Amino acid sequence: MDDQSRGAESIHDFLRFRKLVTPYVIEVLFWLEVLAFLVGGVLFIVGASAEYGSGTAQIVEGVFMILLGPVFARISCELIMVLFGIHRTLGEIRDTMRCPGGNATQLPAAFPAETSKGA
Repeated sequence: MDDQSRGAESIHDFLRFRKLVTPYVIEVLFWLEVLAFLVGGVLFIVGASAEYGSGTAQIVEGVFMILLGPVFARISCELIMVLFGIHRTLGEIRDTMRCPGGNATQLPAAFPAETSKGA
């Protein structure tokens, strides 16, 4: 397959929602979240340093924001990405279950049908 037909197929997949864009957007949002937590934590610490007296709690909050904020951002983004991983895996299962004719094969029954007893 040449580059032009691959590009057309890629655009077709994008327009038919076969290729998902959101996982890439989530990765960008993760890094923006990390940056926001780091900047916010530093601003908390700098703001507390400028105050006289009661800035200790604000310094501790800033440190916690710097340390735990990126962890929270990672966990929240990973939870969303799990859904996309499930979607991709289900698509792979669907693709492996297709017959050469294009129809999906029937899955085997979980329990074989019971034979009628006494008949």
